[in-house]
Amino acid sequence: MGRTSDSGEIKFPLSNTEGFQCDYLMPEVNDTSVTNALKMVRKNYPDNTDENDYKWRVDESGKYKISLNVIDMTVKFEKLP
Repeated sequence: MGRTSDSGEIKFPLSNTEGFQCDYLMPEVNDTSVTNALKMVRKNYPDNTDENDYKWRVDESGKYKISLNVIDMTVKFEKLP
């Protein structure tokens, strides 16, 4: 279960041993709302272009259940009460 305390952006690091220098799971299209999130892609490090540094947009703060399916490469954000 994930939690965002404020609105903002999110992507998922696959390891966090070197700061931001790691592979990520992110949306296919930048600025996709979490309410419309379906497909995700993997961005492999190093990618020095930053052309595909995509993030999901979180418009509403609160608690979310986040389900990542790494076989189908899909994601689901469910806002919790």
